[in-house]
Amino acid sequence: MYVGEKEKREEAVIATMWHLQDKGYKESDILYIKPAFYSKMDSYGMNVQFKDEPNESYTYRVLKDAKTNKLTVHQDSNESGGMGGKHQELK
Repeated sequence: MYVGEKEKREEAVIATMWHLQDKGYKESDILYIKPAFYSKMDSYGMNVQFKDEPNESYTYRVLKDAKTNKLTVHQDSNESGGMGGKHQELK
């Protein structure tokens, strides 16, 4: 069951896919992308798992830039113990 608006969720998935492609990933590198809705922030995030690292999940936050009105995607830092893998983006 998904929460939030279907159109915004789909836009967030597509924005995350473009972000990953810009970082050099191919569709074949990704095991799954699962949307998550953050109701307090009225925004979406994506849980991404890569095929070569099936025990590590990465969270990507999707926000709308107030100036440009475009979606921005960045890798969010998880609690300790999460995102310690090789696909962690440098800040």
